Amino acid sequence: MRNEANVRVVQSVYESFGRGDVPAILDHLSEDVVWIHVGAPKVPYGRTYRGPQDVANFFKDLDTAVQFTAFEPKDFISEGDVVVALGSYKSQGRATGKSSDGDWAMVWHFKEGKVFHYQAYIDTLAVAESLS
Repeated sequence: MRNEANVRVVQSVYESFGRGDVPAILDHLSEDVVWIHVGAPKVPYGRTYRGPQDVANFFKDLDTAVQFTAFEPKDFISEGDVVVALGSYKSQGRATGKSSDGDWAMVWHFKEGKVFHYQAYIDTLAVAESLS
């Protein structure tokens, strides 16, 4: 069964990301959140972050490395306390000016209305090539 409240939270997180409002994103995270992006060592934000303050570091690391020219969530699939968001992006490496684009999937797990586990799936090779 689709959980509309969780879908709205994920949509709100993407809206906050679009505004650069990291504190609003952090408000939706549990104290024990695990936030996973892969791609290390070539993707500087490609690691596991633990807790909201460490997730704040993810957004700093991301902003230092890339500038998004487009970021579009397109579909939301929800079952119980899990939301899968599908979308696309376009970005440039800040240090290189090289472009990257592609599709992504992000999986959000909820507990008591807060995100406690998040993982992104993206073509990390394309991202890494834009950064070097």
